[in-house]
Amino acid sequence: MKSLNDLREFYLKTLRPDLKILDDRRKKIVRKLLLIGVPTFIVVGLCLLVILANELEINVVFVPFFLGIAVMAIAYHFLTKKFIADFKSSIIQRIVRFVDENLRYLSSACVSESEFKASRIFRHRIDRYRGDDLVQGRIGKTDVKFSEVHAEYKTETRDSKGNRRTQWHTIFKGLFYIADFNKHIRGEIVILPDTAERLFDGWVGSCSR
Repeated sequence: MKSLNDLREFYLKTLRPDLKILDDRRKKIVRKLLLIGVPTFIVVGLCLLVILANELEINVVFVPFFLGIAVMAIAYHFLTKKFIADFKSSIIQRIVRFVDENLRYLSSACVSESEFKASRIFRHRIDRYRGDDLVQGRIGKTDVKFSEVHAEYKTETRDSKGNRRTQWHTIFKGLFYIADFNKHIRGEIVILPDTAERLFDGWVGSCSR
């Protein structure tokens, strides 16, 4: 087990230099987003003024607004994609290995949907399932696996005009853990958070087998 002094030394000698480089990159990305965002929203504002001044249909007002949002979303995605990947590989990867050499980190993988269902903690059907930042391996004699997970189901309704409306509802969003305690028992044990009896939802779930 690593001590607090070990963690401090690891941070100072290993992580801090790379964190400084990444923070400089982050600031450059923020400046680029501002250089794109400010002119974009000035143009959007002028378009809205022209539309309102000419008393055009109200639906037209939303066109430049959503175009501005789309431009910023695309810019954000392309400017931050590599930064996030580099942060995970250079920082999170090393933190996981520092905690225990037997642990493996996979940034784009997650606990599988079948494993999530096998916990039997959440019984609702799943219409959308995703996650990332999988950590797996063995700590001592215990096999562990955990990752970010977001499981959802959807509902569809129609209004009085017949327009269909789709809503997504979160079943679970957070870190989901699986641990094999290497104990042979008969039957099944389901471990739930204190609030699960009322909500059957929460930030942390676990299953033992």
